[in-house]
Amino acid sequence: MIEFSKEAGAPESGDAAGAEKPLPDATKGWGLESFALKHPFTFRGGERREIAVRVPTGADIEAYVRSPDRGFRVLAVKLADVDAAALDAMHGSDYARLMSFVGEFVAGTK
Repeated sequence: MIEFSKEAGAPESGDAAGAEKPLPDATKGWGLESFALKHPFTFRGGERREIAVRVPTGADIEAYVRSPDRGFRVLAVKLADVDAAALDAMHGSDYARLMSFVGEFVAGTK
């Protein structure tokens, strides 16, 4: 679940009945989520203990839905700070967990 921080000058809850909460500026991105690896690994000389996954935009999800190759791997490569070769080097259970993690964005459960 994405939580929004209160912007300066916005009324506190109860200050103004029915006042709308300020929305985040999506042009700055929705942020990153960290995916911790249960099986860290070394790849191209660097150790990986976690993978940063960019929170997708509506355009990312739309492109995924319209793509003829709709494997979560394609979306993971687009959103994560790793390439396909690094995914291939991951422990199988971490790979499966990452695909599920990315899939939660598409399902709307994240």
